[in-house]
Order: sequence, then C-alpha cells, then structure tokens
Amino acid sequence: MHITSKSRLYAVRFSQVDSMNVDSSMETEGKLVDRSRYVVETTILKGLFRKVSYAERTSRNAPQKDSTQHTAQNSLSSGLGQAVDCVQPISIFKNPMTTNVQLIVHVIAALVALYFHVTIGFNVDTENFIRHRGAPGSMFGFSVAEHRDRGTSWVLVGAPEAQTSQPGVRRGGAVYRCDVSRDDACQEVPFDVTGNNNNSEGRQIDLKSEQWFGATLQSSGEDGVVACAPRYVWFSQSLNRRDPVGTCYVARNSFREYSEYSPCRT
Repeated sequence: MHITSKSRLYAVRFSQVDSMNVDSSMETEGKLVDRSRYVVETTILKGLFRKVSYAERTSRNAPQKDSTQHTAQNSLSSGLGQAVDCVQPISIFKNPMTTNVQLIVHVIAALVALYFHVTIGFNVDTENFIRHRGAPGSMFGFSVAEHRDRGTSWVLVGAPEAQTSQPGVRRGGAVYRCDVSRDDACQEVPFDVTGNNNNSEGRQIDLKSEQWFGATLQSSGEDGVVACAPRYVWFSQSLNRRDPVGTCYVARNSFREYSEYSPCRT
C-alpha cells in the first residue's frame, strides 16, 4: 500500500498519541473540554451579534417612524450595552425571535456569573452607623428587630448559639437589647434564666441546650416582644419520646414580665 507523506505524518502523530502516559492524556482531555466550551460560548456570542446586526440593518431600511418600533418588536439591542424599550407590549408567543434572544441573553448572563463570580453589594450609610458585636460563635445578628418602649428606641438582636448563665444548658441562645446611639451597648434580655426542667421525681423533662433561642424575634409594638427557640425539645410524660416542639417567650411591661408559650407539649 502506497503511503503519502501526509499519511506518514498522520501515522507519526497517532503513534505519538498512543505513547502518551496517563497524565498527558488527562491533560489533552482537559484541553479538549476547554476547547469545546470555548466553541460553545463563541457560537452563542456570534448568534447574538448576528441578530443584533440584522435588527440594525432592517431598522435602517424601514421608514424612520417605524425603525424604532421594528427594532423594539424584535427585542434586540440597537448597540452594545443599550437596550431598546418596547414601544407597546408584545406577547413573546407571537414573536419567536424574542424568545430566542431572551434565552441567549440569559445564557450569557449565566456564563458571566459562573466565570467571574460577580456579587454586588453596597453600604447604605458609611458615615453614620452604630456597630454592635457579640461573642464569637454566638451567631449574634441572626435575627434583628426594631423595638420602641416608652419613648425609647432599641435594636433587638438574637444570638441563637450564645452561651448563657443557665445552669446545665449548653449554648441555649439569647436575645440582646442594644442602644441605637452607642457602639457595643447591648445587654441580655432575661427571658429565661433557669436550666432544664425536672418533674416531681427529679427526672429531666426537657432539653434547652442548643435550642436556638433568639432564632426568631419580633416586636409587637409599644409593649411586647416575642422570642422563640425552634429547637427546644420536650420529653413526653412517659419519658420515652423526645419531641422538638419549640417554645416561645413574651416580654411585657418594659422587659419586667415574661411568659412562656409552648402549646405542642404532650
């Protein structure tokens, strides 16, 4: 069989590929994947630019009074970075091109977000602010509520994993009342200062450790604050079952009266 110079060249290339080790094969495969991804992205961009050029050409050929409406009906860009607002509402089901362009735009936006991990945030006020900080690991700030009591404004802050002085309770959580005019001026609100409850026989009937007290927090107005522990566990009367029923406390009379509500105990 006659082998041309080009065939010999291909044969040499194939023999080189066969002699590659595993690492080089994996590297080649990675390059192919990158190449395929590049081709897909390039194809998407080319398709978008062609549709944009088509809209611009056809709008220039149309009468002046209809050119803007024509471009808008196709939901295309009249220039990079400039969106054309529709002159009148048009159903996307009546214009297949609109659906195609919207899909392409969404795909491009997803690719940009995937590659650059873009997140945009801003501070509302960088000059006039008050900062309150809790103990490390307490999840201080998990819940926040504004409260006003007898003409005084407060910020209520929940710390669901705060370590309190409750005996025998590990990271039961707490709620803090913070001043709105001074930094780090917070004091714990004593919703519950007791440890785990026991029955008449001295056996434990509930579990307050890691109950996440302060995970939910709500001010009910001039006189009343509700704070809950969604992971509070109640032991059944026979003590053979553990029910995560949760519990809530209500503070009244300027944080001097406290009541507990846990209606799902059995």
